[in-house]
Amino acid sequence: MKKIIIILFLLTISTVQAASLGTIQKNDHAEIKPGETAIFTVLFYNDNYPILVTLTEKSVPDEWIVIIQPNNFILNQSLPENPPYDKDVEYLNTPKGLIKTYPVRIYIKSPNSIEPGEYEIFVSATGGNPSGGLSVFQERVFKFTVNVTEKETGNKILDITKENINKLTGMASAVTEQVNVTLLFISIFALLVISYVIKRKYF
Repeated sequence: MKKIIIILFLLTISTVQAASLGTIQKNDHAEIKPGETAIFTVLFYNDNYPILVTLTEKSVPDEWIVIIQPNNFILNQSLPENPPYDKDVEYLNTPKGLIKTYPVRIYIKSPNSIEPGEYEIFVSATGGNPSGGLSVFQERVFKFTVNVTEKETGNKILDITKENINKLTGMASAVTEQVNVTLLFISIFALLVISYVIKRKYF
């Protein structure tokens, strides 16, 4: 009886599948203004059997919007590729050779009315086989830091406009003075010519 229990236990263990979820976070920091959107990329790869990958928001500040594309997909085993390579695909160099990675885009939009500063957003990814025996799921947590800078206000734009107007006014004044001096010289020259002609005619 004990031998039968041990055999059944070993058979149960053999059906447990361990996920092999590999990830590369290409960027984790961005600088935007209020109301703008930061774009992040995470690359996925898999050294084992096909697994289901699901990404969800883990921690997001109030009024922020997070869009994950795609947020649910099957990640097949990443096998070494042979030339020619696809120029639109990002490859990972491994001891076995170059393998394809699966990109996921994460769009993070800040509220229109928000104080400047650094904000942290956390996104989690889990991978495993939900069907066929027992499966060990793996989880990865990604931290994204978004630095929100001050948005240009109407007062600053107005000041710049006034400054430009003052510069243009100064340039116009300089041009006017130059024209006046030129007209003065022309007038003096014309009087000298007229005086010379009168002297030649009557004297």
